[in-house]
Amino acid sequence: RRYAIGDEVELASTESAVVAKGAVAVPAAVLERGGSLQPWHAVGGVAGWAAIAPTQAVAMRPASILVLDADALRQRIDASSPKFVFAVLRALVGALPAPRQAGGGTIKRMQSILSDDDDSDEDAASSVFDSRGAPSPLEKVLLLRDTKMLRFVPARFLPLLADVAEVEVLQPKRKIATRGAATDASLRILADGAVVLDSGGGNRVLLDGPAASFGNTGLLADNVWPYDARAGNDGAVLLVLRRTRLHDALRG
Repeated sequence: RRYAIGDEVELASTESAVVAKGAVAVPAAVLERGGSLQPWHAVGGVAGWAAIAPTQAVAMRPASILVLDADALRQRIDASSPKFVFAVLRALVGALPAPRQAGGGTIKRMQSILSDDDDSDEDAASSVFDSRGAPSPLEKVLLLRDTKMLRFVPARFLPLLADVAEVEVLQPKRKIATRGAATDASLRILADGAVVLDSGGGNRVLLDGPAASFGNTGLLADNVWPYDARAGNDGAVLLVLRRTRLHDALRG
């Protein structure tokens, strides 16, 4: 889009833009070539940023901007292979704003999920509960479809991900991850039960909705766990997507 001096640069709440030529003034800044406006709005349809008010901007001199719309982005993603989609996610992982909570599902503050005086062996081996079985192939696909991190992945590729997803059935209060330890290149998706994330200082979060996930960043890039993670009082059933198996599947 091209603008003359003094023109208002109008962007929809679902559009992102980069200045290609000239200069554009936004509140408290002047953007020249390479400057970005609303850098995350084009993914608003997925991440919920579409409700953010559009940026007010005016061309300071004749300007051209490149605009990306959320609908166009979704169409492009739908027509792309999962390998391309995950490459895009990996490129974004270092640039996205820090998450305010773990991804997906119903999330609420901890109250009494774990008792402080519990002395059970939290590192006991996983076991299958009498009341819970492994998710069916269809249930796997539905869980993957509703996982926040995977919403860009076209539905036709979900069965492929379901095929490589492992099922992890955990005893009550079984420890899954330790804060400060290296991540294990895996994304974990809750299928049943609950998982407690404890980042210290009394800051505990409960994941208890199907398709709630954690380990999102670790799937794409090596990192450290920012919290302790363990199964809730009634245990948990998880789908686990491991980076190595995912890469092998994407390579065919």
